[in-house]
Amino acid sequence: MMLLSEFLIAAVLAVYYRFRILRNPERRTLVYKFFLIAAAAWLVEETSILFYRFYSYSPDWSLFILDVPASIVLIWPAVIFSARDIGVRLAGRKPNLVPLIAAGVVWTDASLIEPIAVHAGLWHWNPSGVLNVPLIGIFGWAYFAFFCILACDQKGRSGLPTAFALLRVLPAAAACHLALISTWWTAFKWVEAPVDRTFAVATAWAVSLFLSYALFRLGAGYRIEKKILLQRLPASLFIFGLLASADIDRLLSSYAAAFTLPYLTILAQQYAFSRSTDKKGCPAPG
Repeated sequence: MMLLSEFLIAAVLAVYYRFRILRNPERRTLVYKFFLIAAAAWLVEETSILFYRFYSYSPDWSLFILDVPASIVLIWPAVIFSARDIGVRLAGRKPNLVPLIAAGVVWTDASLIEPIAVHAGLWHWNPSGVLNVPLIGIFGWAYFAFFCILACDQKGRSGLPTAFALLRVLPAAAACHLALISTWWTAFKWVEAPVDRTFAVATAWAVSLFLSYALFRLGAGYRIEKKILLQRLPASLFIFGLLASADIDRLLSSYAAAFTLPYLTILAQQYAFSRSTDKKGCPAPG
């Protein structure tokens, strides 16, 4: 099962990077950032496992870089690129908001992926939390995305990251650890307890409804191109396929279904806009 999962992950990544990097006129910059993000991801994950011992990966993964599966290291650039693409579109003329919005996208992705991956046995957590995942684990994804995008988006005069860009991995990793430690001791340690599964599902649907409404009001369907969502589709299919292949858990399935609503809202708005422009030829608002 793990070997099949790794093969599918490789296929998903090949499709994503094929369309996101190789067909992009700025592919040199993107390849540079790919290595920057991959290096940062490995450093943060490896040190987190060594320092905190809160989680560990299944030994069934085929190839490890010390304690982190190589597939996970290669996944992180896609996670960051995809979230940043959405952040850029939603931020509009406020580029300073891109890291924050992208971190929110990654937080949402983590809220979906973590419980399913744990249920499927890809990794496990020692502390308890929401559907066997502690809140600090979900927020850790967002911290990393925020600081990593801050590091990657700093550019030199040539328009490319400066020659010593890889050194920015170190302060980004340090900042991520600082965020983890500070929020653990000020908040998450004191709420470390299993969350009622029904309550978790209800909360997921409430948050999903709120996000869907907010995205609709923001006009996300007008701002985000279809190709941005299509690039995320293979990964989404893999996650839901992972859920379907594991032991049936109706509450977890209901929880996962909540995460489809914001994307369906964006797609519906895109469809409505495309029909209106076909008829009237009017430009997108904003």
